[in-house]
Formats: sequence, C-alpha cells, structure tokens
Amino acid sequence: DLFPKYSKMVWSDVDVIFCNEFSADFLSIKENDENYFYGVLEVEKHHMMEGFLFCNLDYQRKKNFTLRIHDLLKGNEAKGELDFTKWCWPNMKALGIEYCVFPYYYTIKDFSNAYLNENYKKTILEARENPIIIHYDAWWGAVKPWDYPFGLKADLWLNALAKTPFMSDYTKRMHTNESFYATKMAEQHYFSSVKSSKEILFKTPYLFFKSYLFVVFKERKIHLRIFALICGLVKKFFNKLIYFGFLMPKALAKRVVSKILRVLGLHGIVKKILIQLKLLKKD
Repeated sequence: DLFPKYSKMVWSDVDVIFCNEFSADFLSIKENDENYFYGVLEVEKHHMMEGFLFCNLDYQRKKNFTLRIHDLLKGNEAKGELDFTKWCWPNMKALGIEYCVFPYYYTIKDFSNAYLNENYKKTILEARENPIIIHYDAWWGAVKPWDYPFGLKADLWLNALAKTPFMSDYTKRMHTNESFYATKMAEQHYFSSVKSSKEILFKTPYLFFKSYLFVVFKERKIHLRIFALICGLVKKFFNKLIYFGFLMPKALAKRVVSKILRVLGLHGIVKKILIQLKLLKKD
C-alpha cells in the first residue's frame, strides 16, 4: 500500500554484500503469481529468513494483505519477523540458499548435521562458491565488516567500499575512533565469534599468556628465539592440560556408558535412536 505504482519490489537488510546479479529471478515473477513473498527457508517449518525477500505487491493488494496482517496481529503475539512470515503460508515461495549465505557457513566441512533447512543441504556447497548475497548476521556469529575489517568475508565488503568515494571516510573514522577498533580486534583475537566455546575455553588462556610474554620479551630485549622456544613449551603444556582435563575423561565416560548399555542389552537400540536423531554416524 505504500508503493501503489509498483507491482513488485526487493526487500533487503543492510548488513549484506551483493556478490552476483539476480534480476532474472526477480523479473521472472509473473503478473498472475499467487505468492506474497519469495525468500530463503528457515529450519523451522513455515518460516523464512527475513533478511532478503522478493515482495509481490500486486498480489498483496489484491488480497488486502495489510488489513489481514493487522487483524492477525490483534489476536496473535509476534515475537519477531519470523513469526510474521509463517502467517503468509502457503503463499510464499522458496529462493535458493545462495540468497542468504552466512560467513559462518565457510567454517563448516560437513553440512549433514548443520543447522540448515534440509532442502539446501545438497546445494549449499555450490552456493558457498557462488553466493548471490553474503549476510553479516550477528545471530550467526558474524561481525559487521565495518566494525572488524578482518572477519570472515569482510574482504568482499572492503573491496566494494574501495570502489566508492566513501573509503576515505571509513579510514578516517578508524583513526578518530581508534580505541573502538582496537577493542574490537582484541575481542575477536581472544574470543572469536567463529570459534566454539570449547576452543575459547582452552585456547584463550594460551593466547593471553603468549601476548603477555611477547610484550615482556620485547621490553627486555630478549632474543625472539628464546620467546619462540618458551611459547612452544607452554603450548605443549596447554595441549596436555586439554587432553588430561577434558579429552581423556570424555573418552573414558563414553567407554563406561557404552559398556553399561551393552551389559543391559540396550546398546543396539540406543545406537539406532542416535543415528535417527543424526547425533551419531552409521560408520
């Protein structure tokens, strides 16, 4: 209703970078199309990612979409935009996962157990190679590239920025707001958003110690070879600590549980259940 002169339009979040052209998909929406929106499917049933949508304004006006949604809002609680999209089913159509590729996806080797709609598990690798949109969504662990220019896929945003007149403004802002960027870089160095909690728990103390040791050696002008030797010994110590403090007890607990299940004759049943829940691989 806000755009009566237009038959369709694109809705997009601003924390994205467009990597490939998509006009063919947008223009292929026919005049008699009966979908309110086109978007990327969420894992939860009847939900769509709200970061990027093709909006069929003609069909929305035809069905008095605005009034109908207002009526639904009166009787239903909507906690977020995803709740809003489920009310539009079945008049929504899926776009490919290439329309919403999170930087986090580039850290995953095996998508079989990943939090991803089943429709996309066969196409995600191709989409990762040829994305249409990279979405720097904080909920998925992404850091905004304008806040931290060394994050995953931040180079794409920086390359795009470098082709505009605003690059000099950005670099000036980095100089005038140096403390903010220094804090952000330290935060990502020690508590990276792409690392697991386990990695942070065990590796961050070592990183702190290494940084502290480097400063001490630099101030006292001690040879860097000695620094490298001590760091190597400290790293071995932390690795042993991880093994004896976490990995070995975990492996021992697995063996004990497995033994008990075998004695009770439940090993096979539990194994089948875990495989069905995709918590265990068949091999």
